[in-house]
Amino acid sequence: MWGQNKMRTFLANLGLTLGSVFFLLVFLELVIFRLVLAPSDLPYLSDTSQRVLKYEPNQSGVYRIKNEIASPFRINKNGWNSSLNDYWGESGSSGKRICVVGDSYVESLQVKTSDNFAEVASRELSPEYSPALRFGISGSPLSHYLYMIENEVLQFDPDIVVVNLVHNDFHESWVPNGGTYDTSLARFLLDNDEAVLLSTPEQYRRDWTWWVKQSATFRYLWVRWKIRPQKLREFVLRGKGEAKDEQKFIANIKVSSALDPRIRRGVDYSFKTLHLLEKSKGVRIILILDSSSRGKRSRDHESERVSPVVQMEEMVLEKANFYDLEIIDLAEVFYQDYKKHEIPFSFVHDGHWNSYAHRVVGAELARVVSSDKN
Repeated sequence: MWGQNKMRTFLANLGLTLGSVFFLLVFLELVIFRLVLAPSDLPYLSDTSQRVLKYEPNQSGVYRIKNEIASPFRINKNGWNSSLNDYWGESGSSGKRICVVGDSYVESLQVKTSDNFAEVASRELSPEYSPALRFGISGSPLSHYLYMIENEVLQFDPDIVVVNLVHNDFHESWVPNGGTYDTSLARFLLDNDEAVLLSTPEQYRRDWTWWVKQSATFRYLWVRWKIRPQKLREFVLRGKGEAKDEQKFIANIKVSSALDPRIRRGVDYSFKTLHLLEKSKGVRIILILDSSSRGKRSRDHESERVSPVVQMEEMVLEKANFYDLEIIDLAEVFYQDYKKHEIPFSFVHDGHWNSYAHRVVGAELARVVSSDKN
């Protein structure tokens, strides 16, 4: 009898505890993280786009990272973050059309829509150029850029295609990064003869993670304040003196990933494809390569030259030269600007370019577009 009473008491207390936790979570979701503490807004992916992964049209919001970033975004009628409401109606028919392809650096939720480097370049170019069209989706690698160009960008009949390259584009073209829409991004594959192929991505379908991302609790804790279980674990281990720095990261990638021999093959395949596109379609291709040093050291610095990440940068430049593709090397651009102004190019709590970096890159892109190809 005594044991049964204890069990009833335990179950009653458990029920009260679970009920309290439930009402606490509801209170946080509906009151605290909506009316008191502002979460980050997120644009939601479209599950009806059958050609290329993009966002649901006609969305807007404010993307937030801690107390550093509070940036308005605007997803247009075509499903891309852009100041242009409709690429078909506002891109201009008389001017030369520029299309800019990339990942989160082209999407650039971290800065105001008009502060993106493509839009900065558009404002600096002469009226003979139409406003730049942006095709940026977070998490996309180089392999998916090719797919986007072939299946989305070319329908807009571009005169110039700009491809923005960052360091995680190369390894992740072969190895997915574990995101919730990885299967909707094109990757490189090898056929039976060891030739490089481009996969066909699956159409994006919403699952339970889509509903989680809609919650204000997720958008406040995970997105805005970047609270992760792994970071909490590392914080506890550091407090106990047990944490070990097993992997070194540079430019948002594991240094070891830059040593993947497949990267060279993927770059060669990509640049050859772009070279053939340039010749067959008459489209001018301009590449932009981000810098691992972001301007604080020059490319010929001894410690940089031994870094596998910088060696990867050098290989990309070498391949671009081999295929006669124009490439803007931001290592030199950032270095010269930083030497003169000493203004950082990245946010403190986010590794992406800040508004100043976008202005620098946009000005350089406008200069290159205005000049003849070397």
